[in-house]
Amino acid sequence: MRKVILGLLVVGVSALTTCKGDKEKETSSVTVRQITDMQDLFGGTDAVGGIGDWYLANDVVEVIIDDVNNQNGLSASGGNLIDYALKGQDNDQFNEMFQVFMISQSLPLYYDTISSESSAESATIKVSGYVFSANPDNETITQTIGQNLKVETTYTLQSGDTNLYVSTTLTNTNVDPISSGFGTPLTDIFIWGKRSALPFGAFAGRGWNHPTLDVSNPVAALGAFPFIAAHSEVEPAVSYGVAAPQNNLGQVYGVNDDQLSGVGTTPAGSALKQGDSITYHRTLFIAGANTVEAITSQALNYLHQELPSRYKKPGQVSSSISGLGSGRTARVIVFKPGGQAEVGLDQGDTPESAHNLTEDGAFTMTLRPGDYRMQINVGTMDPVVSDLFTISEGASTSIDAITLPAMATLSFEVLSDGEALPARLTLKGRNDTADPSLGKLHSSPISKNVIYSANGSGSVSVEPGEYDVYASRGLEYSLGHAEVTLSSGATTDLDFALSKVIDTSGFVSVDAHVHSGKSFDSSITTSDRVLTMAGEGVEVVISTEHDYIVDYGPDVTALGFNTLMGSVVGVESTGFVPTPDLPRTIGHNNAWPVEAVEGQPRKGAPADENIEPGELYERIRAMSDVDTVIQLNHPRSYSVGSVGLGYFSNFKFDPTVAIPSSDDGTTNAFMRTEAPGGTQNMDFDAMEILNGASWGAIPTNQQHRLDWFSLLNQGVIVSGMANSDTHQVAGDAAGFPRNYVAYEADTPVELDVSELNASILGQALIGTNGPFISASIGDTKVGGTYALSSGSSVDLSLTVQATPWMPVDEIRIYLNGSLACSIDKTGAHNPEDAHSCTGTLSAEPQDPYGTTGVERYNGTATLNITKDSHIIVEAGAPLPLATDTDDDGELDTWDKDGDGEIILLSAGEGNTTIRVISKDDEKTIVVDSQGNVESSDDPDKSITLDEAGEIVITNDDGEVETIETIGNEPDKAAPAIPDALVPGLLPWAFSNPIFIDMNGDGWTAPGL
Repeated sequence: MRKVILGLLVVGVSALTTCKGDKEKETSSVTVRQITDMQDLFGGTDAVGGIGDWYLANDVVEVIIDDVNNQNGLSASGGNLIDYALKGQDNDQFNEMFQVFMISQSLPLYYDTISSESSAESATIKVSGYVFSANPDNETITQTIGQNLKVETTYTLQSGDTNLYVSTTLTNTNVDPISSGFGTPLTDIFIWGKRSALPFGAFAGRGWNHPTLDVSNPVAALGAFPFIAAHSEVEPAVSYGVAAPQNNLGQVYGVNDDQLSGVGTTPAGSALKQGDSITYHRTLFIAGANTVEAITSQALNYLHQELPSRYKKPGQVSSSISGLGSGRTARVIVFKPGGQAEVGLDQGDTPESAHNLTEDGAFTMTLRPGDYRMQINVGTMDPVVSDLFTISEGASTSIDAITLPAMATLSFEVLSDGEALPARLTLKGRNDTADPSLGKLHSSPISKNVIYSANGSGSVSVEPGEYDVYASRGLEYSLGHAEVTLSSGATTDLDFALSKVIDTSGFVSVDAHVHSGKSFDSSITTSDRVLTMAGEGVEVVISTEHDYIVDYGPDVTALGFNTLMGSVVGVESTGFVPTPDLPRTIGHNNAWPVEAVEGQPRKGAPADENIEPGELYERIRAMSDVDTVIQLNHPRSYSVGSVGLGYFSNFKFDPTVAIPSSDDGTTNAFMRTEAPGGTQNMDFDAMEILNGASWGAIPTNQQHRLDWFSLLNQGVIVSGMANSDTHQVAGDAAGFPRNYVAYEADTPVELDVSELNASILGQALIGTNGPFISASIGDTKVGGTYALSSGSSVDLSLTVQATPWMPVDEIRIYLNGSLACSIDKTGAHNPEDAHSCTGTLSAEPQDPYGTTGVERYNGTATLNITKDSHIIVEAGAPLPLATDTDDDGELDTWDKDGDGEIILLSAGEGNTTIRVISKDDEKTIVVDSQGNVESSDDPDKSITLDEAGEIVITNDDGEVETIETIGNEPDKAAPAIPDALVPGLLPWAFSNPIFIDMNGDGWTAPGL
């Protein structure tokens, strides 16, 4: 059962017949009805329900179950819990809960019928359906067998009770029994989203630190938990939990990680014979606090009430803290010692509960009877650990008050050209001081080691130590810097003066891939998202939440940023659900502008499952009167189980093979498939070349560039884009990378979306995470077509700017996707005599924190033109050498150590072939089993055998060479200062094409 996995996502199916339930049923204290107007919709970061869904509420709790015809998010069908809040609190931060069978994402429970019932004291929504077999190769559970596995789930609220009671029954109506090595468990998938709530489970060595889920073999991540809890970071405060006292031993079984909890029935059992059923009862908890303790107290008391023989009456421990710095959070973890360490958590200890304290004072925690220690963590300071204490049944105990080490205070002011503008502060530890952890993990403008300020000033409590402090305002401004020692109990004042040093006249900076808490995998508020963009100097922010439409405009206005930036309403249409008929997902596509529709599910985001891209594009373009931009996001992104996030990877696009003129059944022909309105699967307008700025994104972005060159060479003209895809505050910085789009006004006070989109659709932009490129041929700029009426060469005028703190080591000029010439600090390099770059790239400014040395290059390149062509310019760091070892069009191996060569070994009969791949050529060396050279194209390499009989290769300087392995990625090589601001940032900028029409008869694609 290696394919049996607990994945993040599940598969979907085509629409099926729906049987609607009873009409509205309501008592004085419990309500259940299908939603017909907006009065039943409630708010919260993750509220997505709409008219047509189902509302269930009592006096204290309200939930929404999506209609079976309204598939949301990651589930295969409707009929699932999607919104969950305290009555009237608008604190929904619950993403989704759905069910799978045999802990397999390929066997989701699919609901096609929904109904409701109520009594004086309770109300229930009931959904029913079957197990959907999404994998056509599944011989154990075929589609026919799955349709005969009938399922029914009920959601029940009782009057005055905060608990939501959920029960699922599966009945085998097949003639043959159903069995597997894992039994027949039912499992709930709770989607937490990685950058939002984190699940907490009482299990040795766990707590929040669960093993990373390997979807190909989840066994190592399995555990048994008395309950699962997860708390939000944002307001209005909320936390959620689940327990199952009627389950075996009163525990839930499964896995937890930062993206999901997959917990349910015991992962073992006998076969289900015809007519046999299995039922899973569980209880969901909710509390109006951002802490695990709020769920622990509910869950333990409930488990004792329902299962007193196993769960003894819980007791309580009380204490108090003092000395917590302003704005800081103390995380309290109570654990049962069991490890080797005398104090502090290790793998043998069992975290039982946790509390978040945001101010000094007393606190109480509920615990099972037993012996415990308490550990208090504030940022990166050494934890404070209590002595051992005992909790007795139903008793209370107290431990001594805890005085925390005093924090330091940092007060700062950042002026940008003398103005109090939004800015960012970044703190990096020096010497033995770690980077501080100043705020929440994901959802605050003070997060990890980063601070965003709306006016460039503020004050923050910091762990004492030695720091580098950087003040910044994005890619166009100089960098402020100070080395400081922050002392316990003392205040340090810092002032910084920044200057705009990059001339971007005629362009506005645009980030066209942006997330807030309205996406399932983010938790930052829309207001704070706008603040982070303004703090990085981004001038146009496009809201692109996963399958949800939101307008950042009101936040721009409320923050007073209207003179600094504009906003556009967009959406990320997020395909998740493959089926046997469409055995791939369609990836992710951004689109703008779109319009939010109040009251509709997902605020009107289009349905995007079980359709091919062309049909999605038709639905999107029908949503706006303005020319829409559809952007293909991260087309080579990774997969999670059977769900691929990258469109090109999903259907295995080969950029070395021509796209056929019609759908002839070949792999690349998938792009020619037509929707009902004639739109093809390749009819997107733009694609991301740079998605993210970190070193880890470089290999994928290199593949994006290879794919883009292939499309352009075949006449598929799409705009190359660079976007942050930011989901949090620190780690994936807003506006790194970004686009500079041609726009008449330098600051879009009243943004004209039509003008902006016309430039994007016309390729009049550059993408960058560092340098700024200006390129033209005569009066023809990027995106334009130059008519070469006479002669056979063009003179490309080129200027490259960069802030003094941004390294630029190389300029590369590509003709039809091939390197024509390059320029570095040693001069120009012309691999072919037909082309001529000139000049030298300037050295880095001596003062990276100054304002001079911005223009790194201003010169001309002469390119020989033999046919209609396109020219693209890049600037930044040298990119790591990459190769495609199996000739499938996808880069798979990189130069590991940055020495300019990839060395690969392949064994033959009695010998080994050594491939030495460099930027310019490939050589081979063949050696026998004794290490003797049989033949060699590379006399500069020496071959020996070490004591273990392994081949050792040395170069002519006597240095041992690195032997790469297929699939490896390069070592991180990010420059120090950009790396301090954006971890792993490797400078990389690119222009969109300038097209050359050689004979004035219209541009024709040069071909592969």
